[in-house]
Amino acid sequence: MYHCNLKIHLINCGAMDETIEKVQPLDHFTHEIFSHDNLSQVRLEEVDKDTIIIINNDESLSRNEIISYKKLQPTIVLIIDKPEVLFESDLSLFDHIWTLPLTPLLMRYHFKNLQNDLKMAKDFWLTQNYFNTLINSIPDLIWFKRKDGIHLKVNKAFCEAVAKDFNDVEGFDHCHIWGITPEQIAEGAYDCQESEDQVIAAGKTLVFNEEVLHSKRGLIQLNVYKSPILDENNQALGTVGFAQDITELLAQQETILKMAQTDALTNLTNRRYFYRYVNETRGDNFLTLCYIDLDNFKSINDNFGHPFGDAAILGAAEVLKTTFPDELVTRLGGDEFVVTIVGEYDIKDLIGRLEFLLSQANEFFKLHEAFKSLAMSIGVAWTTDPSISVDNLLRMSDEALYYCKKHNRGSYIFYDDVRNKILKEE
Repeated sequence: MYHCNLKIHLINCGAMDETIEKVQPLDHFTHEIFSHDNLSQVRLEEVDKDTIIIINNDESLSRNEIISYKKLQPTIVLIIDKPEVLFESDLSLFDHIWTLPLTPLLMRYHFKNLQNDLKMAKDFWLTQNYFNTLINSIPDLIWFKRKDGIHLKVNKAFCEAVAKDFNDVEGFDHCHIWGITPEQIAEGAYDCQESEDQVIAAGKTLVFNEEVLHSKRGLIQLNVYKSPILDENNQALGTVGFAQDITELLAQQETILKMAQTDALTNLTNRRYFYRYVNETRGDNFLTLCYIDLDNFKSINDNFGHPFGDAAILGAAEVLKTTFPDELVTRLGGDEFVVTIVGEYDIKDLIGRLEFLLSQANEFFKLHEAFKSLAMSIGVAWTTDPSISVDNLLRMSDEALYYCKKHNRGSYIFYDDVRNKILKEE
């Protein structure tokens, strides 16, 4: 993807120029060769990271002169016949030091190694650039950590989450980054080091659900993938983490689930959830169903229209929720509701609540001319026998309801009290 044109300046190299000129550029490279008598002939404004300066025994060189070029980050090579004259402080000025005598073969060998070093540096830079561009384009949090919990590298999304820049994240541990003290961790605050240790012990990718406080989005839910990073001997060096913010996804799933089990008009549970709830909770418990129906409801829609019918349904639903706040109240459909009671109860308490429900419903029906013909009838059936299916119990409560509508509209009836009468009517 890249192309690099190397500018090679040969200082006082004499016959060496011809040897270097015969060396072919590597892939993705071209080069231009310039010969000079001294370093000062190389213009500073033309020097950059793609510049090679090879200096052969130039006794006129000064340390300050070399430093002025070194600041521009070229590759500087010194060829010298008396290395013993160099001080240790001189070595930092040069990237390579070649000692004389140099045969053409050795000259080519050194120069090819120099080319390979530069190509390796360019390839590394390109790979690093690929990597940084990739992880910083991803909206999910990414991090690399040592075994001791120090973050070696993170992406922009991670920095945004903790409201810190790279310099205040890379090189620091969990406590510093997330603003948690060791004392808080000792008292039970979340510490990601525990999951890091699990990943290293397992030697494979593990998935975790974590909750963190995002600097901009508040409390968020993360789906976190963590994998061990191994050396050439398969020993753990640290871990890499990848965290997806699933807060919105969970909210959407919750909304979909609620829609699937909730009546759209009243926000009561629907028939589907009613069956699920009973099957999951009844066990060997006492189970009671109160089947409720609005008398004369059809006339509301026929005479006043569906908006008034919806208002009647909403009013009935509100009265039911008020009367049975701790029980499951379900709209089965149309003007039919059921209250589910799991577990034993005081029969006097239930009768009291049914009478309260009817009185509250009647008060609501008085609020508008459209509702004055309405009444609420209730059929109640119960069982302690888990072998009686919910459909059978629902049928019994429904039969009690319709017996009530036929003989005592606007009231309640227990199935056990009228079972024989229902059988005779059939």
